[in-house]
Amino acid sequence: MEYKSWLEYIGVPATPAQSPRMRERPRASGRNPYAGATSDRLVADSLATMGILSANAEIRMGLRALRQRARALARNSEFVKSFVRLLRNNVPGPYGFKFASKVRKPRGAMDDVANGLIEGAYKTYSRRGAFTACGTLSRTEFERALCRDLAVDGEFLVELVPGFASNGWGFAVRRLDPDLLDDELNCAWGSTTPGGQYVDRDREIRMGVERDRWGRHTAYWLLNNHRGEDYAANTGAPLHRRMPADRILHRFLADDERPGAVRGVPPLAVALRRMGMLAGYEDAALVGARAGASKMAFYQPPEDGPNNPDELADAEEDGNLLSEFEPGTMGVLPPGWDIKSFDPTYPNEKFGDFRKAMLRAFAAGVGINYNAIASDLEGVNLSSIRYGVQDDRAVYEALQNWFIENLCEPIYGSWLPSALAFGKIGRLPMGPDAEARFNAPLFTGRGWQYMDPLKDVKTDKESIDLRIKSRTRVCAERGEDFEEVLAEIKNDEALAQAYGVTLLAAQPAAPSEPAAKPTAAASAEADESGKPENEDE
Repeated sequence: MEYKSWLEYIGVPATPAQSPRMRERPRASGRNPYAGATSDRLVADSLATMGILSANAEIRMGLRALRQRARALARNSEFVKSFVRLLRNNVPGPYGFKFASKVRKPRGAMDDVANGLIEGAYKTYSRRGAFTACGTLSRTEFERALCRDLAVDGEFLVELVPGFASNGWGFAVRRLDPDLLDDELNCAWGSTTPGGQYVDRDREIRMGVERDRWGRHTAYWLLNNHRGEDYAANTGAPLHRRMPADRILHRFLADDERPGAVRGVPPLAVALRRMGMLAGYEDAALVGARAGASKMAFYQPPEDGPNNPDELADAEEDGNLLSEFEPGTMGVLPPGWDIKSFDPTYPNEKFGDFRKAMLRAFAAGVGINYNAIASDLEGVNLSSIRYGVQDDRAVYEALQNWFIENLCEPIYGSWLPSALAFGKIGRLPMGPDAEARFNAPLFTGRGWQYMDPLKDVKTDKESIDLRIKSRTRVCAERGEDFEEVLAEIKNDEALAQAYGVTLLAAQPAAPSEPAAKPTAAASAEADESGKPENEDE
């Protein structure tokens, strides 16, 4: 006798719940428990998808179109240009990131001699003609240009050029167009590129970025010529050149992308369609306003009057039909003639509110306050503008830290060995750990003035007195280095002393409450202690 299961063998009959074949599955109710996952005709346009795609597949499908439209708006839209200008003026600022060297001696004290030599050398290298390989940009201009690339293109490319001898420093940087990183180059593990170049079996290429199985970028495949160049000749050279990852700074805001993404998307992507439609809407409104200001009119002849153009022209010559308006002109229409005015009233009073709503949505998408992007301070008071400015400054400070970590420090770390090897920093004590010891940069972004200087300075002073805030942090919030401030104060005092001028010191603050009056017992005790010893004799 055969038994279908061990339960039947020991005499336990199979039940529907115990038999896999008889177990029933719960039936779907036909309604998705998540309202956002439902699909019907009302949301079909906004929820239309092409299936589940990888992060790189999504980017590759729209990267080129997004970048082209973002660049067009950056050229032609006043508000997008304002957004880019705000980032350039508040992230690197008008003077770029401030550099200071913080090399310390073996016992921990600041090495003022080494710091002075390094700061002087890096300041000289940061000038136009030395910083970039092309010689056309200073460090400040270079940082501001890359801020524009990040805002419009969504990423930036910098080539590090060690051994560059034309500037005398042995090192330079080069700003590259992100389009040169070929987004059409995609190769599987161990395959070959369209130009016949071999890809290692442990490497793959996604949109021009070569990476290993851990996702670490190992190289970048750059086009030798831009695809849109109008004069590039066919030189017979390979289509691409492979640049090792340590020679390229390819940076984008990775926290805005999905895991595994190798390219950056323009931050304007969220508002491209809206701003493009708004630009067309404003053009149409402008044309309507111009037509309305023209005050056009048309003559209507009588029913039994002339109908063809020649007869109308004769009627105009014989009568008083005016074709142009002049101030103070009054005419008389021929008998039976009438005039029909054309007076469009658009744009109306709703135009401003609609445009403001569109710009607020754009500002929310890019993370900058509407009042700053639109230069609109109507109806703004100190409290509301202070709140908005603080929110904007948080965005700027985050981008400042990002630029320092991803641009300023890597460039300085690549410049320092070449500068030491070429003897451009002066007589520094060299040793096996000299490069690591002297690689102590401190970059700070620009700071901002107080919104309410009297109250803000008082708040900082009280925070310092309560020891919940340091002077170093107060200076850092304003984009200053506390040690540099102390050095300036010391120099000011020495200079004043040399000229025989006494600088006024800060006066102590007056007590907030009057001193308490002494009690009678305390007064008597004070009198007793103040009497001479022979007073009672």
